[in-house]
Amino acid sequence: TATASGSSRSRPRSSAPSPFPSGHIVAALTRGFDREHGGFGASPKFPPHSTLLYLLYRLSEEEDLQSKEMALRTLDAMRLRGLNDHLGGGVFRYCVDRRWTIPHFEKMLYDQAMALWVFALAFNVLARDAARAMALRIVSCLQTDFRRDWLYLNSHDADTAHVECATYLWERKELETILVPAGFAAVSEAYDI
Repeated sequence: TATASGSSRSRPRSSAPSPFPSGHIVAALTRGFDREHGGFGASPKFPPHSTLLYLLYRLSEEEDLQSKEMALRTLDAMRLRGLNDHLGGGVFRYCVDRRWTIPHFEKMLYDQAMALWVFALAFNVLARDAARAMALRIVSCLQTDFRRDWLYLNSHDADTAHVECATYLWERKELETILVPAGFAAVSEAYDI
């Protein structure tokens, strides 16, 4: 890294051996990794912010194919499937199923902050425009949905008018009426309608 005077110096490294060598950590993460759908474990699927941060910081230091596969597959699942609020931006609290399809529609401020950190770092480390776009959508969600005057709300409830996820429920006929046929076909394919 460069110092204020412009000279270059290397990062200080600890001479003490780590009690948890990174190879052991990656091996443990690999055992719990869901290769088919991304993330770790079965269901419910919570966004593994801290695990992704570890993998991304590891990738910023050295190329590791296992870490990269776990990070990319999980980031893509979070971005492309139900955890991402494709309408309003930001991320929901978790998905109730292993495939990241059905979200619990609650939104937490701390999840937005962690997801923003993860996707911004993913853009920085992996140079993926999709990660940058996701980070920007989270910022937009924070500004439009969480900000009230000079404060930020700590969460959005999953209920609308005391009905779980009513904000995001549409009947098939409603979608067929609102969308042009090609749009309905695309939405149907993307969301398994």
